[in-house]
Amino acid sequence: MIRSVLAGLLLLTVWLAACGRSSADTAVLSGGETTEITIQGFSFGDPATATVGASVKVTNNDTTTHTWTSRDGVFDSGRLAEQATFEFVFDEPGEYEFFCTIHPSMTGSITVTE
Repeated sequence: MIRSVLAGLLLLTVWLAACGRSSADTAVLSGGETTEITIQGFSFGDPATATVGASVKVTNNDTTTHTWTSRDGVFDSGRLAEQATFEFVFDEPGEYEFFCTIHPSMTGSITVTE
C-alpha cells in the first residue's frame, strides 16, 4: 500500500514537472538545434538565424546587466546579470528585431525560417 502511494506521488511529481517546462526547455531536452547569441562589448553580435522550433540561447558575457527584448513583444528575457542565460523557442518564421531595454542603443535581429 505504501509503495503504491509513493509510486503515485512520484508519477504525479514527474507529470507536474513536465507540465511546468517551457518550450525552450523541451527543445533543449529533446536534443533540438540551438542558436547562440552572445552579449559582449555592449553588442548582440552579428544578425542571427534560427529555424522554427530551434532553441535560441542568449548569454550575457558583459559585466553589466542587459535584456534581450523583442520590439514586437514576442520575447523578453528580463534582466540578465553577468553570465546569465535565457532560452526561447520561436514557433513562427519571420524577422524579429530586438534591443536592450537598459541600453536602447544595443540592437539586433534574428531571422527565423521554416
